[in-house]
Amino acid sequence: LGVAVSGTTAYVASDSTGVQVLELADCLFTCLPEEIGFVIPKGSPKAIEVSGAIGYVANIGNNALLVLDLSDTAAPAVIGSVEIPTFAGGGLAYSGSTVYVTTGFPSPGLQAIDASDPANPQLLGFAPTNFTPEGLTISGSVAYVADGLDGVTLMDISDPNTPTILSTVDTPFSPLGVA
Repeated sequence: LGVAVSGTTAYVASDSTGVQVLELADCLFTCLPEEIGFVIPKGSPKAIEVSGAIGYVANIGNNALLVLDLSDTAAPAVIGSVEIPTFAGGGLAYSGSTVYVTTGFPSPGLQAIDASDPANPQLLGFAPTNFTPEGLTISGSVAYVADGLDGVTLMDISDPNTPTILSTVDTPFSPLGVA
């Protein structure tokens, strides 16, 4: 389950219900958000990020990154996709027009994707990890990857064609997310 919020709108990616669009405008302390739109893509959405009127969805059901047009929140639509060569994980983040997705079996790691043309995203570089990474966040040119038993792996993503491991920070348990 992934959630992204933009203004007063929440986007929820769920492998059982697709991508839901919820209006939060009148929710100060207690209320039930109103569903105002949804899209049910082929596969199982696991994570979502939103940049303006574009949504990026890591879809584990068909190992793909989906690109959504969110300009009409009542009718979001898939406008592009790219197949990821390995199982798409739950980590998803973007920096500029580059989207990063964690991957799992059989090749765990971090996949960079050029999304400058939302209708035609293209695979860029890949950096392997030792375990199946889940969470992912980006700060500047560094990706922080929750990498299972390895802890948190820091990757240099200054060149998305060749992401590389900088270091690994051991954690007492297997992290599932980073922020």
